[in-house]
Amino acid sequence: MKNLRFTLLFFLFINTYFCYGQGLIFYSSEYPIGKRTSYNVFEKVHPSFEDYFSIDFDIQLFPVTEIGYILRIKDDDNNNIFNLFYDGRGDNFFKFNEEGNNTLITFKIDKNNLIDKGWFHMRIKFDLVKDIISLNIDGKTISAKEIGLPNKLTPQIVFGKSDYIIDVPSVAIKNLCISNKQKKYDFPLNQTHGNTVLSNKMKEIGYVLNPKWGINNLYHWQYITSLHSNSVAGTNYNKKNRNIYYYNSDSIFIYNISTKTIAIRRFKKSCPVQLILGTNFIDINSDKLYTYEPFNEERKDNEPSVASLDLNSYDWDVLSTVQLPQQLHHHGAFYDSNSKRYTIYGGFGNMSYSNQLYSFNIDSKSWTKNDSVSGNDFPRYFISMGHYRNNAYLFGGMGNQSGDQTVGRKYIYDLHKFDLKSNKITKLWEIKWKGKDNVVPVKQIIMDNEKYFYTLCYSESISDSYLRLYRFSIKTGDYEILGDSIPIHSDKITTNANLYYDEKLHKLIVTVQEFKDDISSQLKIYTLEFPPVTEQQYADFSQMPSHHYIQYIIACVIIILFFSFLLIKYRRNRFLKMLNSNSGNYSISEIVPRPNSIFLFGDFLVKDRHNKDITYMFTNKQRQALCLILYKSNENGISSKLLGNLLWEDKSPEQMKDSRGVIISHLRRILKELDGVELIYDKGNFKITMTPDFYCDYFQCMEIISTDIIENSFMALLSILKRGKFLSYFNQPMFDSAKDSVDSQLIPILLDGISKFFKKKKYIIALRIIDILFNIDPLNEKAFIYQIKSLKSIRQDNEAHIKYHNFTEEYRNSFGEEFSTSLNDI
Repeated sequence: MKNLRFTLLFFLFINTYFCYGQGLIFYSSEYPIGKRTSYNVFEKVHPSFEDYFSIDFDIQLFPVTEIGYILRIKDDDNNNIFNLFYDGRGDNFFKFNEEGNNTLITFKIDKNNLIDKGWFHMRIKFDLVKDIISLNIDGKTISAKEIGLPNKLTPQIVFGKSDYIIDVPSVAIKNLCISNKQKKYDFPLNQTHGNTVLSNKMKEIGYVLNPKWGINNLYHWQYITSLHSNSVAGTNYNKKNRNIYYYNSDSIFIYNISTKTIAIRRFKKSCPVQLILGTNFIDINSDKLYTYEPFNEERKDNEPSVASLDLNSYDWDVLSTVQLPQQLHHHGAFYDSNSKRYTIYGGFGNMSYSNQLYSFNIDSKSWTKNDSVSGNDFPRYFISMGHYRNNAYLFGGMGNQSGDQTVGRKYIYDLHKFDLKSNKITKLWEIKWKGKDNVVPVKQIIMDNEKYFYTLCYSESISDSYLRLYRFSIKTGDYEILGDSIPIHSDKITTNANLYYDEKLHKLIVTVQEFKDDISSQLKIYTLEFPPVTEQQYADFSQMPSHHYIQYIIACVIIILFFSFLLIKYRRNRFLKMLNSNSGNYSISEIVPRPNSIFLFGDFLVKDRHNKDITYMFTNKQRQALCLILYKSNENGISSKLLGNLLWEDKSPEQMKDSRGVIISHLRRILKELDGVELIYDKGNFKITMTPDFYCDYFQCMEIISTDIIENSFMALLSILKRGKFLSYFNQPMFDSAKDSVDSQLIPILLDGISKFFKKKKYIIALRIIDILFNIDPLNEKAFIYQIKSLKSIRQDNEAHIKYHNFTEEYRNSFGEEFSTSLNDI
């Protein structure tokens, strides 16, 4: 019998993806030669084979780098080397070569088909008796005969980089198996950590240097990149070309998940729809993105409400000027490409929850209300919807049976099936969520046939919350939490997260859009390999064989860490004591809302005489009118004509007069809920009169800055500004001059305060003031310099690096040039 001694090595660069899914990824390296990962599977054992041996593994192709050597098989005894070469740049083929001599097998492939398939199987078989080498790819076999194979082989198998071979394509492997009739060695490659290579029987049979185990990509969400828009923006994912779109009225960012490239296209003509929520959907058949706004209180007559964007030419086309009866924040939605119909359900607006179904037909370019649906119609928002064949599914949300927000709300964890043929909604189940944190789902359901569905859930009532991936049984409602968490800052109602699944890439894709002021937003992109695993499954993969000597090492490490902790804590306490002595007893506490008060800094807020929040009583137009009157009350008020022109410039004088009368009447009625304040009309002007019982942070702010500012009054000013920027909730041009006037008065006062506290070495309070100033002017260079200097002064070098990076990136995006001062020069 022929004997085969066997050694298997994998050489990779440090930056390669290692172990994709339950396998290995090889990406071409950008690192210099010498920085490599070495994977010696049979370092500790030397199995021998007879007659033949085969190498089986699953492989996946990626379009990042499409040329190079996947593996080499070296026979040192006979000085033979074979290699497997891949070229996917044009002709698309695999070649199996006898290195330095000739090509034995050329295997033409349909690259796009294999990429779309994801994983496919590959086998290389050496028949030492018949002198044949066979290459099987995805079930098809090509062989080479009469090669002159020796009677005995002692191969060394090398994946990735080997000797002078440094060109490695972007491929993944998993489920490696080396075998013949007598012996079989399986390597599932599903470890999460460690340098020891394990067989499927958890035996240590090899060693890996600098690994990156890919099973982690089934549990840990991978942060990809972030994008930023200074104006209202919408986002969506196109699984046809794997692009994430992030668009505003002027331009569109295009991020490709496969190539990891970003492109920006500026529209020839601006988006005809005024973006408020940025809601949209994509029809991949026509390569179009449809943006729509359900409701716009300030909408002009015949103003577009639905428009389509051609994703090839990036030209806009107006489809409809009809809007729905109310705003619908966080409604559910799905698109049926067969009927070309986009359906939305639920949502929140005008102090009420919706239970209506509306559909937009692309062909007729019209909205229709579906009143013929029978079944459950619980008004709600934060509802999640998905579509599979002739059924749509509606999950969760919060609301109440009456639909009136003032009644209160409750969280709902139920699933309904919407039969699109019979137009009937059937409740399948409801979960009792007792003893758990209340969560809401995101807009999308990802269907796994009609057995399971996936969605993301988070606690929307918590500012700094976390998204978790849930898998629910459609039949029973049983669920599992998969993967780890994704952070989300949900202060604004416009904040949203979206879940997509690309079946060709086998990836879940999440976009998290966080709004700072309901206008500017940041989009963060994450991916997770599919199918994801639970925390327990991940822990099971993380288990490694135990060793007695490891216990002693762990004990020593714990002792060292314990004493190191004590030393660090001692030094930290000394340092904090020094900081406190230098910083003084300063704290900036936000003003506690009081009875009979109106707040214009930060979120608009009104408290009645009983300290009850009555902000909800004001419509958006009423808020605008009240703020204009309050702002102008320091200047003897605002004329009725100017107020009308600002608020209703598109109306006739008669219509303007009627609208103004209605608004003023409503304002007077609401203000009767407060003591010490009255809206009067005097000498052609509207203005607010007040007594000491009434408080408005704007008037308090103006009073402080109009006098010589002492330390106590300066701290009171900071307490006002800590709530946020003046009139930050309005983006209409009519408020620009008011905002600019207030900001221009505050910035020099804040800069002077920063300078004084910095000179006194009160670095902590200086940093707090800088944060407040950045709410007003986020790119103020003087404040930024003080911020970096203060952070360095309190030994927060890492934080200084982060702040410098964020500021300079924002500076570059805003001004189109680099910030001139380096971090070391500050």
